[in-house]
Amino acid sequence: MVDITNILENATVDLLFRFKEESPNLIRLNRNNFADIIKAADRQGQLKDAEIDMYLRMLSDEDFISIIVPAIEKGQFQWIKEENYSLLVEDYKSSKKKDYLFISEKHLTRLLIKTYIRYEWILKAMAIDYAKYLDGDLMETYKEYFESNNRIIELILLEGYYDESANRWKIDWEHNTLIYSFGKKEVIWTKGEAENRFEELI
Repeated sequence: MVDITNILENATVDLLFRFKEESPNLIRLNRNNFADIIKAADRQGQLKDAEIDMYLRMLSDEDFISIIVPAIEKGQFQWIKEENYSLLVEDYKSSKKKDYLFISEKHLTRLLIKTYIRYEWILKAMAIDYAKYLDGDLMETYKEYFESNNRIIELILLEGYYDESANRWKIDWEHNTLIYSFGKKEVIWTKGEAENRFEELI
């Protein structure tokens, strides 16, 4: 019997996804595509449909994806959760099926840079709050803790919040606001308010 797992693990990205005609930067898969992937990887045409069906019945979606991930990563693609991708691409629409997304590493870097620029106002709002907490100078606080700190933006986007000492900032996606809380104190920031207030204070 042909070892399907071995065939998949030794395939290339171009081979696995030659049946896909979508963007070269994003591969979107669900269980409906799994048989096509196996057939694409089977360059010598050794496998019968019944063998492929039996193989897929034994695996969960996650099991199958975990088998093809090493080949995908060798091709400079990486697995990204749908909810994380939707934060990077505002007009992304998910389907009713469970989709698995693989994004080219170069494209992911470009999207992250755009996202950091789009959410830079968050760092300014946080600097205002934290400078008050430290009773320090705003510009010094901003430069030391927040300026170009893409890691903070990334954490807020992925986790929904960011903590520093007793301070917490939480993102409200529905209203596109940042909620700052310290004890019983709460401040709600919008993009315009954060940018205008930051300019006034410096």
